Amino acid sequence: MSHKRPGQPTLQEVFSKQRCLRAPATPATLLSSSQEDQALDSATAAVTNSCNHDVKLAALQKPLQLSNTSSHEVQALDCATAAVTNSCSQDVKLAALQKPLQLSNTCDRHVTPAAKKPLQLPKFQAGLDALKQELQQTLQRATRGGLSDDQEKAAVWACVLLEDIGERYPRLTCTPTYVGMVLWECKQMIQQLQIWNILQDDDCQLGQSAGTTLAKRLRRLVTSCYRQHQLPGSEGTEKALIADMQCLLQAVCDEAPPFAAALRGLKVENQSGSLPYRILTLILYNDEATAGNVLSASKELKAALFYMSFRELGSAMLKREDSWLPVGLVLHEQLERLSGNLSSYMRALVLQMFAPLRLSDGFELSIAGETCRFKLAPSAYLLADNDAIRATFLFKGSAGNRYCSLCTNAWRRSDGPAGFHTCAEGDIRKFCLVTDSDVADAVAALRREAVHGKKKSLQELEKALGFKYSESGLLFDEKALACLPVSKVCNDVMHCYYSNGCANWEIRLLLEALDTVNLSFKKLGEACCAGNWTGPKRTSHAQHNYLRRLWQDCLLGSDGYKGQSQQTQSFLPLLDFYVHELLQSRALLLPARTSWAALMECHRLLRHVHYLVGPPSRAWQSHLERAQHAHTLAFVAAYGAGETKPKHHHRLHLPAHLVHLQCGLHTETHESKHRCYKNRLASAHANKVNTPCEIATAILPRMIQEQCDRIVRKATLDLNLLLPPVQEVAAATGCKTSQGMTLESATIHVTDVVFLERTQGVVDACLQDADGFMLLLSPLRMLHKKPWGAVFIKEPGQKCIRVSPSDKLTLPSWWRVRGSNIDCLF
Repeated sequence: MSHKRPGQPTLQEVFSKQRCLRAPATPATLLSSSQEDQALDSATAAVTNSCNHDVKLAALQKPLQLSNTSSHEVQALDCATAAVTNSCSQDVKLAALQKPLQLSNTCDRHVTPAAKKPLQLPKFQAGLDALKQELQQTLQRATRGGLSDDQEKAAVWACVLLEDIGERYPRLTCTPTYVGMVLWECKQMIQQLQIWNILQDDDCQLGQSAGTTLAKRLRRLVTSCYRQHQLPGSEGTEKALIADMQCLLQAVCDEAPPFAAALRGLKVENQSGSLPYRILTLILYNDEATAGNVLSASKELKAALFYMSFRELGSAMLKREDSWLPVGLVLHEQLERLSGNLSSYMRALVLQMFAPLRLSDGFELSIAGETCRFKLAPSAYLLADNDAIRATFLFKGSAGNRYCSLCTNAWRRSDGPAGFHTCAEGDIRKFCLVTDSDVADAVAALRREAVHGKKKSLQELEKALGFKYSESGLLFDEKALACLPVSKVCNDVMHCYYSNGCANWEIRLLLEALDTVNLSFKKLGEACCAGNWTGPKRTSHAQHNYLRRLWQDCLLGSDGYKGQSQQTQSFLPLLDFYVHELLQSRALLLPARTSWAALMECHRLLRHVHYLVGPPSRAWQSHLERAQHAHTLAFVAAYGAGETKPKHHHRLHLPAHLVHLQCGLHTETHESKHRCYKNRLASAHANKVNTPCEIATAILPRMIQEQCDRIVRKATLDLNLLLPPVQEVAAATGCKTSQGMTLESATIHVTDVVFLERTQGVVDACLQDADGFMLLLSPLRMLHKKPWGAVFIKEPGQKCIRVSPSDKLTLPSWWRVRGSNIDCLF
C-alpha cells in the first residue's frame, strides 16, 4: 500500500522523468565525472532546501542530463519499468529488469578490439566495492519493515543492479571509460534513492540512509525526553531545554539494556502497605566547557552542561562516564542574559526533575517487559567545583566577607570577629556548618531589605551574608531549595587538589625551594626520564613519551604546576621519590619537606578511596581530616599564611562529602564526558549559536544516542569482565584467559603489579571460570618499606589467586625493575 500525498509523483515517475532527460554520451563525456559530481551535489542541495516538490524535481533535471545511458537502454529500461509496475511476482520483476541492465555493455562498441585489455585499476575496484556495500546496506535497511509498492520497486532496482554488477565485473575486459560508467551508474542509483526520501513523508521514506534513521531517532528523543521552558531574561523570555527525568530514563532503558539492568538490580524496598519499589537518590553535576577556539574573545561555544546519576548505582558505576545522563545544556551567552544567570536555570532544572513525579507514589519504568517502581529521594546532591556552586546558590565568594558558602564563620581576613577563621585554619571542627534554616533566615533578611531598605544597605547585607539577591534564583524558590538544599552540596576532589588546586601550588613552591640547593626542575626531569619508570597499562604511564611530557617546561607556571588532573596525580609520586632519595641524608628544607610529606599523605588517602569498592568509612573520614589538618599546619609553617587560598579550606569538607556520596567520586569522569561536546558536536552545530535552544535541541539527543550506542557496543557499564580478545584455556576446563580484566573500579593487565589484601605480585594472566575470576601471579615479597612506597623482590614460582569485586585491590602509580628488585611508588 502506498502512502504518498495526493499529486505527489511515484518513484516510477521520478525515474522515468530522469531517464527521458538523458542523452547518449561519447567516451570523452564519460571521463568528465567531476562535472557530474558537482552538478549532482548542487542538485541535492537544492532539493534539500526546497519545500516545493515540483521545484525539487526541476532542480534534479539538469545534472541528470549528463547521464551516459544510450537510447537503446532508455527504451529497454522503460519496458522493464512497465513490467515491474504491472507485475505482482518478484521473480517476474527480477527477470524483467535483468535484460535492460545487460545492455549497458553497448558502450563497448565505441572501443576497438585492439583497445580492450584486462582491467588493472585498483581504485575502480575499491570504488565499486564501496558502492556495492552501500547498496547492500540500503537494501537491508529498506526491507526491515513493510514496504509499499513504490518502495518495493526501488528495492528491486537496487537488488538487480547489485547482482548485475557483481556477476559481470570479475569478467570485464574493457577500458577505464566503461568502469567509470558503471561507477557513475551506481552513484546515480544512490542519488535516486536519496531523492525518493526527500519527496516522501517521514513514515513513507526508504531507510536507505543512516542519516535518515538517525534523524528520526534524534527527533523522537527530543520530543519525548526534553521539555522547553520559558525563563525570565534581560531581553524578555529565554527558551531553554531541560530533561524530563522519567521519560529520559525510559528512553535510555529502551536503548541501552545494560543501563536498564543496573537500575533493575538495585535493592528493592518493601514497606508494609505499599508496593515494592527502589530508592533513587539524585546526584546533579554541572560545569562549563568551551568548544571551538578557546583563545577567541567571544567564546560563542562556551556552554554549561548538566548531568545526573544516582547514588544507589554504587562507586564503581558512578566512575563510568556513561552512567551520567545529560539533562541540560545552555550557552554561556544565554546564561548571562537570564535573570539570576545559572541559578535561574538550575531552579527550573530542579523543579523539572522533581515536580512532575509524585514522590509518595513513585514512578514506573518498563524494563525488559517488567514494570519496575522507583521512588525519588526528597532531595538531591550537587557535585561541582566552587565556581559552579557559587553560581548555583548566588554566593558572592571572594566579593563578600565569607569565602565558603558552607560555613557560617569562614572569614576572608584575619581581622574578623571573634570565632571567625581564615583559610589558614586547618581544623574543620572549628568551623560551623551552614544549616538549611540558616539559609532560610538569610533569604528572608535579603527579601526584607530589598523591599524596605535602600540599595546601598542591601549591598552591605549581601556582602555580610555572602549571598546575592535575585528572585529568579534557586535560593529564592522554596520548593527548589527544598529539593536541592545548600546542605547537600559536595565539593570536588579534582578541583580542590589536582586542577589548579592545593597540589599544583605546592609543587611550584617545593620546586622553588629545591632550586636553592641546586636541584632544578630540568635536572629532576632528566633523572626521572632515565629511571625506566612504567605503570598500569590502563593509564598513560606505560607510554614511552608520557613521562617526558610530565617534565616539560611549559607545565611549570608562576602560579603552579599547570598539568591536567591526571598529569598532576602522576607527577606527585615521582617528585616525592626524588625529594626523599636526594635529600634524605641532609638537614635541608625541612619545613618544605614536612609540608610535602603531609600533602602526599592526603593524596594517598584520596587515592585509596578512589579504588575502594564500598563506601568510605567514618574511620577513613577521621584519618583524612587529621591528615589535612596536619598539612595545613605544616604548609603555613613552611610558606606562611599568605600563601593559603580558599581551596585550602574547601578541601576540608571533602571527607564528609565523600562519605555522604558513599564513594570516592572525582569529576574527572564528567570532564572526560565533555569531550563529546567540545571535540565534535559543538563545532558541527556552531551555526545555531544565535538560537541557543536549537543548539541544545541538536546536541542533547545526540549525546544520549551516542552514549546508548557505547553502552551497547563497547560494554562501558560492565564492571566485571575479561577484556577482549578472550581465549579458552581448554574446552574441558571451561576456563578462559585474557590479557586484561576489569574488576569494579580497577582495570588490570598482564605485567601490571597488583596489591591484594594478603598478597602482591606481577600479573601473568587473567582467568575466568564458572566460579568467577582469577589472577595468575608471580609473587612479590617486600624487602623495604619507604616513605615513597616499598621495594619488593620476585619470588620463584607462580600463584593462582581467586579475586572478587569485594577484594581490596590496588595498583601502584609507578614501578620500575632494578635487577631482581621492583620499586613501587604510591
